[in-house]
Amino acid sequence: DVEISNFHFLNAGGAGPEDARKADHTEFILRNGYPDIPDSKYPACGLYIKNAKNVKLFNCTFDNLQYDHRTAIAAESVENLKIMMTEARNCAGLLRHYKVENLQTALCDGEMITFTEEQAKAAYEEMTQK
Repeated sequence: DVEISNFHFLNAGGAGPEDARKADHTEFILRNGYPDIPDSKYPACGLYIKNAKNVKLFNCTFDNLQYDHRTAIAAESVENLKIMMTEARNCAGLLRHYKVENLQTALCDGEMITFTEEQAKAAYEEMTQK
């Protein structure tokens, strides 16, 4: 269980479209059983939440000094994710999620993107062909 409230995240930002595309999904990229994040680019410019239960974000702001083409939060394989009164500034959106059970949001500012199994596989295939 993790709860973060009344917090302002300030990040450098600056990841371009290519960086965001490379970080599209790590679910299928493993090295020795652990995620291998391409070029050290995490899928989010703020929080990367993976394999977690009961995560709550309340009254948080994610801000970047430079525009970032990734979302502020990436969530993968999360059970019970609640995001309330939270906003993302100067980035591609608030949340990109994949395999999240019981997602609850309220009074949030920023796009929320659902990443499908097909998109994850396509991103992996594209990345491994290069």
